Amino acid sequence: AGVGFKINVWPNRHMAHPYDQDDLCPLTPDPNDDSWGGYNLPDKGCQKPEDRVYCLPPTGDDFPWGGMWDAAWWNGNNPHWDENGNPTVPAGSILFGLYDGGMAPRDGCDISRTEYCNNYDIDNTCLGVRLYYALDGDDWDNKWEWDSPFVAETYIQMSKFCDDEAVVCINTTDGSGDDEAGICYDNWFTYPDGTPFYNDDGSEQLWFTHIILQVVPDCDYGGQ
Repeated sequence: AGVGFKINVWPNRHMAHPYDQDDLCPLTPDPNDDSWGGYNLPDKGCQKPEDRVYCLPPTGDDFPWGGMWDAAWWNGNNPHWDENGNPTVPAGSILFGLYDGGMAPRDGCDISRTEYCNNYDIDNTCLGVRLYYALDGDDWDNKWEWDSPFVAETYIQMSKFCDDEAVVCINTTDGSGDDEAGICYDNWFTYPDGTPFYNDDGSEQLWFTHIILQVVPDCDYGGQ
């Protein structure tokens, strides 16, 4: 039960260079292939965009215990693993949106986008998202808590989904210099200390193994 949020995780910034969800990634990527090299990751692997739907309590009254926790997902053809054999997600950009699924209830979410936007405090709540990276088997097996050590986080004011934009796309690293600049927001994912997330090697992906999404109360600072 709750209000639905759908997320789409893309392997590159600005939702670029994906293999669609219906096609298999190449079994033997060809580095000389003109279609972005037959791969879309620095290790010359490929990743398809993946999507999930999460039903969240609409008010944030249970924060920080009212969110949804999830382990990483992967495509079976060319998965990516950490040093302990656990699947990891390469995220270059993530699209967030309120989810109706055609009509509520759907996928367990019983509050429609219209009902949520018209009846809840969208100006003082945010969608909070934290991404985590499991360092050992215990981290993988145990359910993580909101305040567990995390890789990066972002907050999106709920009114942005209702008043301004139906969906919000955020690059996990700075894509302001890309050819597609302006499609997704930059510098909204930050380290725990609040500075924008970046990769020293300039690569696009933020790799994570776990995610928590929450409705955060008393929050009016989402984005920039």
